[in-house]
Amino acid sequence: MPPGKSAHSAYLFGLHDEFGDPWDYSVAGGQLTLHARGCRKKPRPGQDKCAECNGLSQNTTLQGVLDHIEFGVHENSRLAYHGVGGLVKMIRKRTGQVNSLRLQKLNDSQEK
Repeated sequence: MPPGKSAHSAYLFGLHDEFGDPWDYSVAGGQLTLHARGCRKKPRPGQDKCAECNGLSQNTTLQGVLDHIEFGVHENSRLAYHGVGGLVKMIRKRTGQVNSLRLQKLNDSQEK
C-alpha cells in the first residue's frame, strides 16, 4: 500500500464481484496479501512465490487495480472501482453538497 493508505480503505474489493479476478486476497495485521487462485503454496527452490502467484505481476487487471490504489479513481467511475475509503470520501462530499443546497433553499424561502 502507498504511504498513508490502509488495505481496508484502499483496496478495490468490489471488483471481485464485477470481474471474478484470478486471485484471492487476505488482510492480516494491516498487510494485504494476494494469492493466485491456483496457488500451490510451494515455491520453487530459491523463489519466494509459486509460479502462479509470480504470474500475477503480469496480470493487466491487477496492474490497473494497483494504479487505482496509488493514483486514485475518478469520482465518476463506477462504484466498484472505488475502495471503501474513496466511497466514504465521496459520500461526505455529497452530504456536504446536499446540506448546502438545503440551507440555500431554506434561506431562499425565508427571504420571500
